[in-house]
Amino acid sequence: MSIIAYASANADPVNNPLEDAEIDLATASTPASVSLYGDAVDTEDAGASFSFAWSLLDPTSGPVLSATDTQNITVSNISAWHNIRLHLVATNTATSETSETDVILAPSASFVEIRVLSENRGIQKVAKGSRSWHPALEDWADAIEANDALNDLSDVTNATGAELEILRGGGLAESGGSALHTHAGAHIADATTTTSGVVQLEEASDATGTPRVITQERVILTASTSISVDSSGTRHDEIIVVNTPTLTIPHASFVVSRHDLKVHAFSFSLRDCGSTTTSVKVSIGHLTQAAALTRANPTLIDAITVTPSAANSPIIGTATIAAPVTVSAGDVIVATVTQGASAGQGGQQLDVVIEATRSVT
Repeated sequence: MSIIAYASANADPVNNPLEDAEIDLATASTPASVSLYGDAVDTEDAGASFSFAWSLLDPTSGPVLSATDTQNITVSNISAWHNIRLHLVATNTATSETSETDVILAPSASFVEIRVLSENRGIQKVAKGSRSWHPALEDWADAIEANDALNDLSDVTNATGAELEILRGGGLAESGGSALHTHAGAHIADATTTTSGVVQLEEASDATGTPRVITQERVILTASTSISVDSSGTRHDEIIVVNTPTLTIPHASFVVSRHDLKVHAFSFSLRDCGSTTTSVKVSIGHLTQAAALTRANPTLIDAITVTPSAANSPIIGTATIAAPVTVSAGDVIVATVTQGASAGQGGQQLDVVIEATRSVT
Protein backbone atom coordinates (compact mmCIF):
# COMPACT_ATOMS: atom_id res chain seq x y z
CA MET A 1 0.00 0.00 0.00
CA SER A 2 1.71 3.19 -1.20
CA ILE A 3 -1.00 5.71 -0.22
CA ILE A 4 -1.45 6.88 3.39
CA ALA A 5 -4.40 9.10 4.34
CA TYR A 6 -4.01 11.61 7.15
CA ALA A 7 -6.95 12.97 9.20
CA SER A 8 -6.46 15.55 11.94
CA ALA A 9 -7.93 18.50 13.80
CA ASN A 10 -4.75 20.36 12.75
CA ALA A 11 -4.75 22.19 9.42
CA ASP A 12 -1.48 20.39 8.50
CA PRO A 13 -2.48 16.73 8.94
CA VAL A 14 0.65 15.18 7.40
CA ASN A 15 2.97 16.86 9.89
CA ASN A 16 0.45 16.74 12.78
CA PRO A 17 -1.26 13.36 12.67
CA LEU A 18 -3.19 11.89 15.61
CA GLU A 19 -4.30 15.34 16.75
CA ASP A 20 -7.92 15.11 17.88
CA ALA A 21 -10.53 17.83 18.36
CA GLU A 22 -11.98 18.54 21.80
CA ILE A 23 -15.28 19.96 23.05
CA ASP A 24 -15.67 20.70 26.76
CA LEU A 25 -19.37 20.69 27.67
CA ALA A 26 -18.57 22.79 30.74
CA THR A 27 -17.73 25.80 28.58
CA ALA A 28 -18.83 25.07 24.99
CA SER A 29 -22.03 26.38 23.48
CA THR A 30 -24.05 23.52 22.03
CA PRO A 31 -24.78 22.38 19.43
CA ALA A 32 -21.08 22.79 18.62
CA SER A 33 -19.15 22.55 15.34
CA VAL A 34 -15.61 21.30 14.66
CA SER A 35 -13.37 21.66 11.56
CA LEU A 36 -11.40 18.58 10.46
CA TYR A 37 -8.62 18.39 7.87
CA GLY A 38 -7.48 15.68 5.47
CA ASP A 39 -4.45 15.02 3.28
CA ALA A 40 -2.59 12.08 1.78
CA VAL A 41 0.84 10.93 0.65
CA ASP A 42 1.60 8.51 -2.21
CA THR A 43 5.08 7.13 -1.55
CA GLU A 44 5.41 6.19 -5.24
CA ASP A 45 3.98 9.41 -6.69
CA ALA A 46 5.21 12.54 -4.97
CA GLY A 47 3.06 14.86 -7.08
CA ALA A 48 -0.17 12.88 -6.86
CA SER A 49 -3.59 14.51 -6.59
CA PHE A 50 -6.22 12.93 -4.39
CA SER A 51 -9.94 12.66 -3.86
CA PHE A 52 -11.20 12.04 -0.36
CA ALA A 53 -13.96 10.05 1.33
CA TRP A 54 -14.88 10.67 4.96
CA SER A 55 -16.97 8.23 6.96
CA LEU A 56 -18.55 8.64 10.38
CA LEU A 57 -17.92 5.51 12.44
CA ASP A 58 -20.67 4.29 14.80
CA PRO A 59 -23.01 6.97 13.35
CA THR A 60 -25.77 8.52 15.46
CA SER A 61 -28.61 10.89 14.65
CA GLY A 62 -26.74 13.87 16.13
CA PRO A 63 -23.51 14.88 14.29
CA VAL A 64 -23.82 16.21 10.73
CA LEU A 65 -20.95 16.23 8.17
CA SER A 66 -20.76 19.22 5.86
CA ALA A 67 -19.59 16.83 3.12
CA THR A 68 -18.08 13.38 2.73
CA ASP A 69 -16.05 13.91 -0.45
CA THR A 70 -14.02 17.05 0.25
CA GLN A 71 -10.53 17.30 1.67
CA ASN A 72 -11.62 19.31 4.71
CA ILE A 73 -14.98 19.08 6.44
CA THR A 74 -17.00 20.53 9.28
CA VAL A 75 -18.85 18.34 11.77
CA SER A 76 -21.80 20.22 13.28
CA ASN A 77 -24.79 19.63 15.58
CA ILE A 78 -22.63 18.13 18.34
CA SER A 79 -24.53 18.09 21.64
CA ALA A 80 -24.44 14.59 23.09
CA TRP A 81 -21.77 13.52 25.57
CA HIS A 82 -20.03 10.88 23.46
CA ASN A 83 -16.83 10.88 21.42
CA ILE A 84 -17.15 10.94 17.61
CA ARG A 85 -14.72 8.93 15.43
CA LEU A 86 -14.14 9.45 11.70
CA HIS A 87 -12.10 7.63 9.07
CA LEU A 88 -10.56 9.10 5.91
CA VAL A 89 -9.81 7.26 2.65
CA ALA A 90 -7.74 8.99 -0.05
CA THR A 91 -7.70 7.99 -3.72
CA ASN A 92 -4.99 8.86 -6.28
CA THR A 93 -7.10 10.46 -9.03
CA ALA A 94 -4.64 9.37 -11.72
CA THR A 95 -4.16 5.72 -10.71
CA SER A 96 -7.41 5.14 -8.71
CA GLU A 97 -5.28 3.51 -6.05
CA THR A 98 -6.67 4.11 -2.53
CA SER A 99 -5.42 4.20 0.99
CA GLU A 100 -6.49 1.35 3.29
CA THR A 101 -10.32 1.11 3.42
CA ASP A 102 -10.53 -1.57 6.09
CA VAL A 103 -10.88 0.21 9.44
CA ILE A 104 -9.22 -2.71 11.19
CA LEU A 105 -6.11 -2.61 8.99
CA ALA A 106 -5.95 1.16 8.36
CA PRO A 107 -3.15 3.08 10.10
CA SER A 108 -4.06 5.29 13.05
CA ALA A 109 -3.14 8.42 11.04
CA SER A 110 -6.24 7.99 8.88
CA PHE A 111 -8.54 8.37 11.92
CA VAL A 112 -9.53 11.46 13.89
CA GLU A 113 -11.75 11.80 16.93
CA ILE A 114 -13.83 14.59 18.38
CA ARG A 115 -13.45 14.12 22.11
CA VAL A 116 -16.47 15.40 24.06
CA LEU A 117 -15.63 16.10 27.72
CA SER A 118 -18.34 15.85 30.37
CA GLU A 119 -19.59 19.00 32.06
CA ASN A 120 -18.77 18.04 35.65
CA ARG A 121 -15.61 15.88 35.55
CA GLY A 122 -14.19 16.40 32.09
CA ILE A 123 -14.31 12.69 31.24
CA GLN A 124 -15.12 10.98 27.94
CA LYS A 125 -17.40 8.29 26.63
CA VAL A 126 -14.94 6.51 24.33
CA ALA A 127 -15.97 6.11 20.70
CA LYS A 128 -16.59 2.61 19.41
CA GLY A 129 -13.40 1.13 17.93
CA SER A 130 -11.14 3.81 19.41
CA ARG A 131 -7.46 2.82 19.59
CA SER A 132 -6.54 5.44 22.18
CA TRP A 133 -8.91 4.65 25.01
CA HIS A 134 -6.31 4.06 27.74
CA PRO A 135 -5.84 7.77 28.66
CA ALA A 136 -9.62 8.19 28.84
CA LEU A 137 -9.84 5.20 31.17
CA GLU A 138 -7.25 6.77 33.46
CA ASP A 139 -9.28 10.00 33.51
CA TRP A 140 -12.32 7.99 34.56
CA ALA A 141 -10.38 6.34 37.38
CA ASP A 142 -8.97 9.67 38.62
CA ALA A 143 -12.39 11.34 38.57
CA ILE A 144 -13.98 8.53 40.55
CA GLU A 145 -11.18 8.33 43.11
CA ALA A 146 -11.09 12.09 43.62
CA ASN A 147 -14.83 12.43 44.10
CA ASP A 148 -15.09 12.87 47.87
CA ALA A 149 -18.82 13.57 47.52
CA LEU A 150 -19.49 9.84 47.25
CA ASN A 151 -20.24 7.88 50.38
CA ASP A 152 -20.84 4.24 51.17
CA LEU A 153 -24.62 4.82 51.36
CA SER A 154 -24.63 3.15 54.77
CA ASP A 155 -27.98 4.77 55.51
CA VAL A 156 -29.76 3.21 52.54
CA THR A 157 -32.52 0.95 53.78
CA ASN A 158 -33.66 -0.30 50.40
CA ALA A 159 -32.25 -0.25 46.87
CA THR A 160 -33.99 -1.58 43.78
CA GLY A 161 -31.78 -0.64 40.87
CA ALA A 162 -28.40 0.39 39.60
CA GLU A 163 -29.37 3.92 38.58
CA LEU A 164 -28.55 5.53 41.90
CA GLU A 165 -27.11 8.51 40.04
CA ILE A 166 -30.65 9.58 39.09
CA LEU A 167 -31.25 12.03 41.90
CA ARG A 168 -34.04 14.51 42.36
CA GLY A 169 -34.70 17.20 44.95
CA GLY A 170 -34.74 16.03 48.54
CA GLY A 171 -32.05 13.40 48.10
CA LEU A 172 -34.41 10.75 46.72
CA ALA A 173 -33.18 8.59 43.83
CA GLU A 174 -35.91 7.52 41.45
CA SER A 175 -36.26 5.41 38.35
CA GLY A 176 -39.53 5.32 36.48
CA GLY A 177 -41.30 6.98 39.40
CA SER A 178 -40.20 4.34 41.93
CA ALA A 179 -37.77 5.09 44.75
CA LEU A 180 -34.40 3.38 44.37
CA HIS A 181 -33.41 4.04 47.96
CA THR A 182 -34.43 5.97 51.04
CA HIS A 183 -32.28 7.69 53.64
CA ALA A 184 -32.55 7.19 57.38
CA GLY A 185 -30.86 8.27 60.60
CA ALA A 186 -28.07 10.82 60.78
CA HIS A 187 -27.99 11.40 57.00
CA ILE A 188 -31.17 13.49 57.28
CA ALA A 189 -31.07 16.92 58.92
CA ASP A 190 -33.31 17.67 61.91
CA ALA A 191 -36.55 19.48 61.13
CA THR A 192 -36.84 23.13 62.10
CA THR A 193 -39.76 25.54 62.19
CA THR A 194 -38.90 26.61 58.62
CA THR A 195 -37.19 23.55 57.10
CA SER A 196 -38.45 20.01 56.69
CA GLY A 197 -36.30 17.17 58.02
CA VAL A 198 -36.22 14.15 60.32
CA VAL A 199 -38.47 13.98 63.37
CA GLN A 200 -38.57 11.43 66.17
CA LEU A 201 -41.72 10.13 67.84
CA GLU A 202 -41.98 11.03 71.51
CA GLU A 203 -43.58 7.67 72.23
CA ALA A 204 -44.94 4.70 70.34
CA SER A 205 -48.41 5.04 68.87
CA ASP A 206 -51.24 2.84 70.12
CA ALA A 207 -52.51 2.58 66.54
CA THR A 208 -51.34 -0.21 64.29
CA GLY A 209 -49.46 0.42 61.04
CA THR A 210 -47.53 3.50 59.95
CA PRO A 211 -47.69 6.41 62.44
CA ARG A 212 -49.43 9.54 61.17
CA VAL A 213 -48.41 13.10 62.00
CA ILE A 214 -51.21 15.49 62.95
CA THR A 215 -51.05 18.47 60.61
CA GLN A 216 -53.86 20.38 62.27
CA GLU A 217 -55.12 20.31 65.82
CA ARG A 218 -58.70 19.26 66.61
CA VAL A 219 -60.14 21.58 69.25
CA ILE A 220 -63.26 20.72 71.25
CA LEU A 221 -64.94 23.52 73.24
CA THR A 222 -67.49 22.39 75.84
CA ALA A 223 -69.71 24.14 78.32
CA SER A 224 -72.47 23.09 80.72
CA THR A 225 -74.93 25.22 82.68
CA SER A 226 -78.19 24.85 84.62
CA ILE A 227 -78.94 28.56 84.92
CA SER A 228 -79.90 31.52 82.76
CA VAL A 229 -78.97 35.12 83.61
CA ASP A 230 -80.93 37.94 82.01
CA SER A 231 -79.76 41.46 81.15
CA SER A 232 -80.71 42.75 84.60
CA GLY A 233 -78.48 40.14 86.24
CA THR A 234 -81.38 38.08 87.54
CA ARG A 235 -80.54 34.41 87.91
CA HIS A 236 -83.00 31.76 86.76
CA ASP A 237 -82.36 28.18 87.83
CA GLU A 238 -83.61 26.86 84.53
CA ILE A 239 -82.76 27.11 80.82
CA ILE A 240 -85.01 29.76 79.29
CA VAL A 241 -84.87 32.48 76.65
CA VAL A 242 -83.60 35.67 78.29
CA ASN A 243 -83.00 37.90 75.29
CA THR A 244 -85.23 36.90 72.37
CA PRO A 245 -84.44 37.16 69.53
CA THR A 246 -80.79 38.29 69.82
CA LEU A 247 -77.60 36.56 71.00
CA THR A 248 -76.78 39.38 73.37
CA ILE A 249 -76.98 37.43 76.64
CA PRO A 250 -75.00 34.21 76.23
CA HIS A 251 -75.51 31.03 78.16
CA ALA A 252 -71.86 30.06 77.44
CA SER A 253 -68.80 31.99 76.22
CA PHE A 254 -65.45 30.77 74.88
CA VAL A 255 -62.46 33.10 74.47
CA VAL A 256 -60.30 32.07 71.49
CA SER A 257 -56.75 32.52 72.73
CA ARG A 258 -53.47 32.90 70.76
CA HIS A 259 -54.51 31.21 67.49
CA ASP A 260 -57.33 31.48 64.99
CA LEU A 261 -59.88 28.68 65.10
CA LYS A 262 -62.04 27.35 62.30
CA VAL A 263 -65.47 26.21 63.52
CA HIS A 264 -66.70 23.07 61.72
CA ALA A 265 -69.68 21.83 63.78
CA PHE A 266 -71.54 22.21 67.03
CA SER A 267 -74.13 20.37 69.10
CA PHE A 268 -76.26 20.94 72.16
CA SER A 269 -78.34 18.84 74.52
CA LEU A 270 -80.93 19.50 77.23
CA ARG A 271 -81.36 16.74 79.77
CA ASP A 272 -84.86 18.04 80.41
CA CYS A 273 -86.62 20.26 77.88
CA GLY A 274 -88.97 21.73 80.48
CA SER A 275 -92.69 21.51 81.03
CA THR A 276 -93.64 22.41 77.42
CA THR A 277 -92.91 21.07 73.95
CA THR A 278 -91.87 24.48 72.67
CA SER A 279 -89.08 24.22 70.09
CA VAL A 280 -85.66 25.01 71.47
CA LYS A 281 -83.19 26.94 69.31
CA VAL A 282 -79.54 27.30 70.26
CA SER A 283 -77.39 29.75 68.26
CA ILE A 284 -73.65 30.34 68.22
CA GLY A 285 -71.87 33.46 67.04
CA HIS A 286 -68.59 35.34 67.46
CA LEU A 287 -67.46 38.88 68.22
CA THR A 288 -64.48 40.75 69.59
CA GLN A 289 -63.82 40.91 73.32
CA ALA A 290 -64.47 44.65 73.29
CA ALA A 291 -67.85 44.09 71.62
CA ALA A 292 -68.69 41.29 74.06
CA LEU A 293 -68.16 43.63 77.02
CA THR A 294 -70.82 45.97 75.59
CA ARG A 295 -73.18 43.04 74.94
CA ALA A 296 -73.18 43.79 71.23
CA ASN A 297 -74.94 41.35 68.95
CA PRO A 298 -72.38 38.85 67.55
CA THR A 299 -72.02 37.57 64.01
CA LEU A 300 -74.09 34.40 63.65
CA ILE A 301 -72.15 31.21 62.89
CA ASP A 302 -75.01 28.70 62.92
CA ALA A 303 -78.15 27.68 64.82
CA ILE A 304 -79.95 24.43 65.67
CA THR A 305 -83.68 24.10 66.33
CA VAL A 306 -85.12 20.96 67.96
CA THR A 307 -88.76 20.25 68.91
CA PRO A 308 -89.17 17.99 71.97
CA SER A 309 -91.22 14.82 71.53
CA ALA A 310 -92.79 15.33 74.94
CA ALA A 311 -92.61 17.62 77.95
CA ASN A 312 -89.65 17.05 80.30
CA SER A 313 -87.93 14.85 77.68
CA PRO A 314 -84.25 15.13 76.77
CA ILE A 315 -83.33 16.68 73.40
CA ILE A 316 -80.17 16.66 71.28
CA GLY A 317 -79.30 18.73 68.22
CA THR A 318 -76.24 18.68 65.97
CA ALA A 319 -75.10 20.74 62.97
CA THR A 320 -72.19 20.52 60.55
CA ILE A 321 -71.17 23.86 59.08
CA ALA A 322 -70.86 23.50 55.28
CA ALA A 323 -68.40 26.39 55.00
CA PRO A 324 -66.35 26.38 58.22
CA VAL A 325 -66.15 29.80 59.87
CA THR A 326 -62.84 31.30 61.02
CA VAL A 327 -62.80 32.99 64.41
CA SER A 328 -59.80 35.24 64.96
CA ALA A 329 -57.45 34.83 67.90
CA GLY A 330 -58.66 36.86 70.87
CA ASP A 331 -62.32 36.87 69.80
CA VAL A 332 -65.20 35.31 71.74
CA ILE A 333 -67.56 32.53 70.68
CA VAL A 334 -70.96 32.67 72.40
CA ALA A 335 -73.75 30.11 72.63
CA THR A 336 -77.26 31.32 73.48
CA VAL A 337 -80.77 29.90 73.69
CA THR A 338 -82.64 32.17 71.27
CA GLN A 339 -85.91 30.25 71.22
CA GLY A 340 -87.54 28.11 73.89
CA ALA A 341 -89.52 28.05 77.10
CA SER A 342 -90.41 31.07 79.19
CA ALA A 343 -89.62 31.52 82.88
CA GLY A 344 -91.17 28.84 85.03
CA GLN A 345 -91.33 26.31 82.18
CA GLY A 346 -87.61 26.02 81.35
CA GLY A 347 -85.41 23.02 80.93
CA GLN A 348 -82.47 21.69 82.89
CA GLN A 349 -78.78 21.13 82.18
CA LEU A 350 -77.73 22.69 78.86
CA ASP A 351 -74.56 21.17 77.33
CA VAL A 352 -72.88 22.78 74.30
CA VAL A 353 -70.03 21.28 72.25
CA ILE A 354 -68.22 23.21 69.50
CA GLU A 355 -65.85 21.36 67.15
CA ALA A 356 -63.04 23.40 65.62
CA THR A 357 -59.56 23.03 64.15
CA ARG A 358 -56.36 25.02 64.51
CA SER A 359 -53.76 25.08 61.74
CA VAL A 360 -50.28 26.56 62.08
CA THR A 361 -49.15 28.49 58.99
